[in-house]
Amino acid sequence: CRAFQATGRLLEPGVSQVCRLCIELGTKARLKPTNGPKCHWFSPFQPWGRFLHWAQPRLDRMHHASHILVVDDDELYRRNISHMLSADIVVVLEAGCIEDAWKITTENSAVRIDTILLDRRLPDGDGLELLQRLKQVSDLKLIPAIIQSGMTDQADISRGMLAGAYHYLEKPYRRQTLRMLIHIATREGRERRFLVSKIAKTDDFLT
Repeated sequence: CRAFQATGRLLEPGVSQVCRLCIELGTKARLKPTNGPKCHWFSPFQPWGRFLHWAQPRLDRMHHASHILVVDDDELYRRNISHMLSADIVVVLEAGCIEDAWKITTENSAVRIDTILLDRRLPDGDGLELLQRLKQVSDLKLIPAIIQSGMTDQADISRGMLAGAYHYLEKPYRRQTLRMLIHIATREGRERRFLVSKIAKTDDFLT
């Protein structure tokens, strides 16, 4: 891509690479690496100047936006969550299974996840498995993970909280509840990461 570095991540196996900008905007523009990266935004029908005029306000918004990763195997449900958060300054990333979510959090350096909205029942295992893996990585363990699930027995809730979940949200839930919870989790997560980084810098200075 002439403006942004390609991440090399595949949205669908063997189908397309995705430009950093398109990841941020939630679109699926396809890059064709066979003849060099080619993005449809740079076709003759989208001149460079016109593209920048269109993209700049979105880029400014993304700079201040929170990045929310929604992990749920139901695509319609993920879209519904994106719609529920459309009034907020957020960029919603989606994953349908544990491995896709793991790749987004570990391989995509262009985007820093602020909060994870995590389902329990996923095609490749329990969502808590992803949470446990994240807790073992220093750069990822401070990301707040909100479990949203229909598994509402007290034992299930206790297991989720003991695994390190920020909150256990029972399906179904109200839109305003979700928005408020994500806002608070994102703010506290950023504050915690900031404090940890300051402490680390202080330790380095003292040693």
